[in-house]
Amino acid sequence: MKYFFHVLVLCLAVAGCKKYLQEPPDDSIHTPGTVAEVQLLLDNEVQTNRTPPGLGAVATDDIVLDPTAASDTTSPYYGIYTWQPAYYQGQTDNSWTRPYTAIYYDNVALHALDILPADKKTADTLAWHAAYASGLFYRSLHFFYLEETFGEPYSSKTAASALGIPLRLDADVMTKVERSTVGAVYDRIISDLKSAAFWLPVSVQRDYIFRPSRPAAWALLARVLLVKGDYPQALQYADSCLRLYSTLLQYDTVNSNPLHPFDMTGNPELLFQCSSYDYSPLYASRSSVDSVLYESYSANDLRRTLFYQKRVSGPGMSFKGSYSSGRVFAGLAVDEVYLTRAECKAWLGDIGGAMDDLNHLLITRWKTGTFQPYTAASKDAALRLVLDERRKETPFRELRWSDLRRLGQTPYATTLQRKLGGSIFTLPPNQAGYTWWIPWVEIHISGIAQNPGQ
Repeated sequence: MKYFFHVLVLCLAVAGCKKYLQEPPDDSIHTPGTVAEVQLLLDNEVQTNRTPPGLGAVATDDIVLDPTAASDTTSPYYGIYTWQPAYYQGQTDNSWTRPYTAIYYDNVALHALDILPADKKTADTLAWHAAYASGLFYRSLHFFYLEETFGEPYSSKTAASALGIPLRLDADVMTKVERSTVGAVYDRIISDLKSAAFWLPVSVQRDYIFRPSRPAAWALLARVLLVKGDYPQALQYADSCLRLYSTLLQYDTVNSNPLHPFDMTGNPELLFQCSSYDYSPLYASRSSVDSVLYESYSANDLRRTLFYQKRVSGPGMSFKGSYSSGRVFAGLAVDEVYLTRAECKAWLGDIGGAMDDLNHLLITRWKTGTFQPYTAASKDAALRLVLDERRKETPFRELRWSDLRRLGQTPYATTLQRKLGGSIFTLPPNQAGYTWWIPWVEIHISGIAQNPGQ
C-alpha cells in the first residue's frame, strides 16, 4: 500500500496512469457522508499538519553540516546542502508527494462538503462552513509551501509569466493539471484564505491547536502578502490577527533544561501547530548551528539557552528550541506576526511603530530587567534591526528559505556560501538554486515543465 500511495500521488497530474487511479490512496478513505466525517478527515494531523517540504531548512545559512556528512557526494543531502539538483534528485520525492497527498485529502473533504444533501448541510450550517473553511486553509498552506519550494520566487515584474506549481483544485486525480503562473498561485492562496477566515472560529482552538482559526488564517495571509511584497495588506492582516489574539510567551518562565523546552500544544504563543518533513541532516548528530547566528545572541537573551545547547556528538551547538518539539516548526505563532507587522511598518516608513512592535516582542525574550529598547534613526536602520531579529527569533522554521528568496530582491539580500574541503559553493540572490527541481518521475509522468538548473 505504501508503494501504491507513493505512485498515486506522483501521478496526480497524469492522464495515463489509470491502473493506479481506481481508488483513493488509502483503503480506509471513502467519500465522507456527513460534516462530522469530513471534520474527522481534516483532523488527521499526520496527513494535514506534517506535510511542508522541509528542503529549505537544510539549505539555509542556519545549518552547518559535519564535514563527513557534507562531503559525501553519494548522498542526496550533499546536493541539498550545496544547492546542486543533479545530486539531490530522488531526495525531493517526499517533499513533493507529501504536500500533494495532503492536497488530495483537502480536495476530498471540500468535494464531500459540496455534494452533501441539503438537509445534512443545514443540520449544522456553522459546522459545515467551518469545515469548508478549514479545507481551504489547509490547501492554501500546502500550496504556499510547495510554491516557496518548487515554484519560482514571487516578483511583481514576472508573476504573470514565471512558473509556479500545479494548482490541484478537485479530488479527481485523473484531471491533468499544468503548472500555473506564480501570480495565479498567489492569487488563489490569498482568495481562499480570505474566504476561509470569514467562517473559521474567531478564537484560537487551544483544545485542538492543529485546527485553524481566524487569527491563524490572518497570520498566514500576512505571511503570504509579506512574501509578495504587499506591505500595506500584510500590515493590515497582521494587525487584524493581533487584535484578536496577541499573547506572547514570557521566556523567563520557560525551563531551559529539557531537551525540548517548548510545549508543542500548550504554548500560548501558538496560533496553529504544524511541522515539516524531517531530514536527517537537521539532527544534532549530523550538523551544528551556524556560529555567526549563535554568537549574534546577547548574553542576557534567553533565546541563547532556550534555542541552543552544546552538541554531544561533535563541536558547536545544536538547535533544540522548536515549537514542534523535535520537528521543524512550520506552523504559525504570535512572534512571527509581530515581526511581520514591525517589518511592514518599517518598509512603509513608520519607524516608531516598527520599533514599538519589535521591543514589545523582545522584552519577553530577555532576562527580566535587562532589555534596553531598540531605537532607529532611519528606515534602513529599522529594517536591519527587524530583519536581524526575525532571523534570531525564527531559526529552523519553514521561514528562512522563504525570507532569503524574497529579500534577494531587496537591498537586504544574502549570498549563501559553503566551504567543503578545497571547494567553495555559493548561492547568490535571485539564482535558479532558490527553486528546487521537481522530482523527475513527476516530470516524466505528467509532462509539466522542469525548473531551470544553476
